[in-house]
Amino acid sequence: MSSVTEQTVYGLNKQIARIKELAARYPSQEIFVSLVFFNETVKPVFNRILPESLRKINFSDYAPEGSTSLNDAIIRSVSDLRNEAGAEIGSDESSVVVTIITDGYENSSVNFNDKDVASQIKSLEETDKWIFSLIGLNLNASSIAEKLGIRKKNVMHFDFYSNAVFKKIDDSIEAYIGSKENGIIKNEFFENEAG
Repeated sequence: MSSVTEQTVYGLNKQIARIKELAARYPSQEIFVSLVFFNETVKPVFNRILPESLRKINFSDYAPEGSTSLNDAIIRSVSDLRNEAGAEIGSDESSVVVTIITDGYENSSVNFNDKDVASQIKSLEETDKWIFSLIGLNLNASSIAEKLGIRKKNVMHFDFYSNAVFKKIDDSIEAYIGSKENGIIKNEFFENEAG
């Protein structure tokens, strides 16, 4: 088993524990979590689960291999979220943060292209209820984000998985929830960062 796989599973499980902590700290903020893995296929793991119902990720959940159907994964995930929470989002009861983590460039989507994704992201972010962020591992995240219409301030790049990746996500989730607790819905996910 590769060290990247182990680091990813470990890091995601730390994220799950942290999300549970934040849900307990901010009980007035209803938090739901979705998690989708993708390679040549798109595999939802969690779909709009409350933090207390989250389970740990295991190695059978996460098995990196093959191609990268980035566009299909984004559009499918967004469609699932819209189907599940569209009424809440439309009535100002909810906002959505989509964090995309990829270690590969788009190379195998069969249903959607970069323009489809960029159009979807643009229209959703214009509502001020959706934020899209991108973390690229071992690749040029800024070039991917530019093609997909993700704001530069919501892009980060790391040369490898590390605690710093997950720490930045932790800090960003907490800042977002804290702002929302105070009635502020932000359009930036990563504080003071640029791709």
